[in-house]
Amino acid sequence: MEDLSFASMVCSKILHDLAGPIGAVMNGAELLEEGAGVVDQAEIIQLLKDSTDQLNANLQVFRIAFGALSSGEGQVDIAMFREALDVYAKFRSFPILWETSGVMADKNLVKIILNSVFILGDAARKKGQVRITLRGDSSDHSFNVAGLGEGVKISPEIRNLLEGSETPPFTTANISAYIIRSLAASLRLKLSVNEAPTGVIIIGQ
Repeated sequence: MEDLSFASMVCSKILHDLAGPIGAVMNGAELLEEGAGVVDQAEIIQLLKDSTDQLNANLQVFRIAFGALSSGEGQVDIAMFREALDVYAKFRSFPILWETSGVMADKNLVKIILNSVFILGDAARKKGQVRITLRGDSSDHSFNVAGLGEGVKISPEIRNLLEGSETPPFTTANISAYIIRSLAASLRLKLSVNEAPTGVIIIGQ
């Protein structure tokens, strides 16, 4: 039953983030169909393009975050990962600053970083930015993901869950924290959260 609850929360998160662009595509198609010259077709076509681009960005990121995407021996191409996440972030209204090295990264480390971005990106949306630091080094899985900006914060439950002091029931709000904690354990990473007036940093080392 616990596995079923976990899967249900992951599906709920994915469907929630896909609903917006899918709805926009449907609305745009209806306007084109019913407009008969009343609406600006160029604007509607641009809406459809933007919405399908957003939908594709969400799918690419969810495929990496929750799927079995990898190449070689459980490695993900960092350039592909950066490209997919930058497009996703653009539609979520927060910029990403990158500090990376190497070509490939462990797929579980990439999943940790993406789920950290899901948490901190929502906190920084329209009022801050996200900074990602990782190395493409099979012997070093340390990372940090920072949500930077005045007023950027996370809930005590998420912090305690990441640091291992709480195990509440699965919800759509905390499912990413559960994924981070589980995958960090598999990589033997100790998680910590630093909070300050200038933002929040999730650290694995």
